[in-house]
Amino acid sequence: MAAKALGSGVEAVDRAVAPKIGAGLRTLVGPQNADRVGSVLKAAANSKLAQGLQKTYGQGDVPEALGAVQNVANLAGTVSGAAAAAEGMGAVGSAASKALAPVGDALQQHYVNSEIADWAKPTTVTKPTYSKPTDIFNTAAAKGNDIPTTLVKNGIRLADNVDGGNYSTADSAANLRADAGKASSELLRPSLQMADYTTPKTSVQDIINSTIKDIKNSKGVTPGDLETQIAKAKSEGVALQNKYPDGMTLTEMHDNKITYNQNGKFSPIGDTNVNNVAAVNRSFGRTLSGIVQDKAPASVPVKEFNAELAKQYQAADYLDSLDGKKVPTSVLSKIAKTTAKVVGAAAGNAMGGGVLGGVGGYHIGGMVETMLENMPNPVKGHFLNTLEMTNPDAFNAIKNYVGAETMAQFQRRMLPAANANTPIVPPNTRGTPGPNYNLPNQSTIGRPVSK
Repeated sequence: MAAKALGSGVEAVDRAVAPKIGAGLRTLVGPQNADRVGSVLKAAANSKLAQGLQKTYGQGDVPEALGAVQNVANLAGTVSGAAAAAEGMGAVGSAASKALAPVGDALQQHYVNSEIADWAKPTTVTKPTYSKPTDIFNTAAAKGNDIPTTLVKNGIRLADNVDGGNYSTADSAANLRADAGKASSELLRPSLQMADYTTPKTSVQDIINSTIKDIKNSKGVTPGDLETQIAKAKSEGVALQNKYPDGMTLTEMHDNKITYNQNGKFSPIGDTNVNNVAAVNRSFGRTLSGIVQDKAPASVPVKEFNAELAKQYQAADYLDSLDGKKVPTSVLSKIAKTTAKVVGAAAGNAMGGGVLGGVGGYHIGGMVETMLENMPNPVKGHFLNTLEMTNPDAFNAIKNYVGAETMAQFQRRMLPAANANTPIVPPNTRGTPGPNYNLPNQSTIGRPVSK
């Protein structure tokens, strides 16, 4: 186990920190134990692995030793025989395993922090080319969203988004937006559909008025662009009125919000026409999101969901703003030196993502995982119960990841305390009269209330 943790970390260690880690290992287990571990591992593993491990745990120059280990191919995958040998060493092997276990955790966190720092680097470079990314970064931070952490938790790594020395982040941004829309449909929409039965429709004119107000409150927009955006909003409003002459339900507003948000990408080359359209789409998206949040029943956690969803869109904006720009030289040098594409092996489960990558139609593995992470358990349970119905494959992937017992805790329904006046009555399943739970009248199913 310890050897496995060591292997996954050493595989991607860069030469700058390798000597310190090597010295730390010998300090943790002591020189004698290190020599004994090295000799046993040498006997158990193949020759290439043995050479590296013997030098690491045995005598020899520490920088040279870790240099040898760094060059051992696929160390994490071939170290299982060595791990078995360590387990057979009795008390010494057990002591070494326990001593080395924290090293694996430290290595994981080291690489997670390194990934986060890499994504934040452009905002620390005082060059005009990074001004827009820095603005997006700082705006998100002011709202409590650390974009680099959001990206890393989603499993989006810088080394996978660099091409020819430049950021190549457009695809990751598009996938973030697509998955955010998909999560909205699968986690929130079913609850809004049920709420439609008791919630009055919203006048399209009210939506238009609120959107124009949102546009007028925009900062940094020229008077000419402001007039253009207001005109576009009115034109878009006519189309909405034609489609929804009787007003919009919660679900209809939710669906259109997703569409507007997905079409809110600004031009990478500063095309004014594209940016004005994007700004109007974003204003409609914000307006619809706010109305749904205000009008949805308190039992539907729209506010919590929107807060997490906003983080995903802000991260996508940041990626779009970086696309095509030159990666800071220091970061490029670091990637080249550490062959950063294997860092994922070191970070392991400490980095998010991977849970839903390619599962249930999701592109970004950590999208749902990340969105649910900071929500209280009752809210998690609400969305997970919905996901179980809308996307069983995604639900089962999360269940396998967190474990059935933890999933059951998230999904456990919070029942009110029973007393003599309001006993908890089990669901009626035998066709006899039961308590009135204020369910929608069957005659109204499929016909949302219009008031």
